[in-house]
Amino acid sequence: MKALRALVFWFHLVVGLLCSGVVLSMALSGVLLVYESQLQDWLDTRACRRSPDPQARLLGVQELAERLQAAEGSLPATLTLSADAGAPVVAVLGRDRTLFLERSTGQVLGEGSPGARAFFRSVTAWHRWLGGQGSWRAVGKAVTGASTLGLLFLLASGFVLWCPRRWTPRGLRELLWFRSGLPPRGRDLNQHHVLGFWALAPLLVIALSGVVIAYSWANSAFYGLFGEEVPARRGAERTAAGPGPVSLEGLDDLFAQAQKAQPGWRTITVQFPASDEAPVTFTLASGGAGQPQRRSTLTLSRTGEVREWAPFSSQSPGRRWRAILRYAHTGEVAGFPGQTLAGLAALAAGWLAWTGLALTWRRYRCWRQRPQRECPED
Repeated sequence: MKALRALVFWFHLVVGLLCSGVVLSMALSGVLLVYESQLQDWLDTRACRRSPDPQARLLGVQELAERLQAAEGSLPATLTLSADAGAPVVAVLGRDRTLFLERSTGQVLGEGSPGARAFFRSVTAWHRWLGGQGSWRAVGKAVTGASTLGLLFLLASGFVLWCPRRWTPRGLRELLWFRSGLPPRGRDLNQHHVLGFWALAPLLVIALSGVVIAYSWANSAFYGLFGEEVPARRGAERTAAGPGPVSLEGLDDLFAQAQKAQPGWRTITVQFPASDEAPVTFTLASGGAGQPQRRSTLTLSRTGEVREWAPFSSQSPGRRWRAILRYAHTGEVAGFPGQTLAGLAALAAGWLAWTGLALTWRRYRCWRQRPQRECPED
């Protein structure tokens, strides 16, 4: 048993040494992305929000789209309206262009905060593929994916290493609580153990979901747990409606019909059709952007016939859990508390990487200074 524990220790040390730098980088960038959706929304709308006038008439989807088309020369790809009358209407015209409109006049209020959007994009790129561009993106993705696998191994082997040989009150206290007055090596080891214990569960979720996101074989295996094949990817969606004339007649009636489909909706996103015959798709959300369990999709023909009604519960188990796993990685699936927990876990992962490197360095110094004596096992 002692030999097995020593073998696990050395594998833990080597794997940690190889991937701790990347884990530290992903942890720090993950902390910066914890409240991305809330911060981006606040930065975008802080200058665009207006106090609603009870006497003012709120424009319908059709009139908003027509006024935007007159100003920009084309229809947006999507238009998002909020149940909050004071919130601006969000119009997406392209991948990198978002406009905000005043709900009662249709006036373009601005583009929000493109600087913040660019900042979060760069942090996300660093988190996913170490900021690599072009052919280097695949290299960065391979490195972060391998490091996520390494983190998964470190969590499993770390559990074996810090699990007390004897479950005594004193041993549990040393495992569960930070201790003061320790020498540097003892302090680092104590912090490494305590943070490893408390952050184990959320980090396992983050690491497992990260592996599924990073590797197609892991994604296939996840769907295989539910006896399903990986669903085919949909074709690339158009980024904006064509410049040609598209009739918007009856769009307000369709929007009113969509409102009744999900009472208590928070936002409704309208995807504009590419032609007069194409159906109109509405995405209704009663939660945040990272809560797929509170989102439904309704597709209506131009005459109001329901082509497809797809609440979250109508999806297959594999697709439901895959969507939940995606946003469990960021904690968004559980709202603000989940994001906070994910952020704290990311901080813990960064500190685990740092204290792990410190312990490895101290062990190396011990080996260099006292080669004739065996250094204490971490």
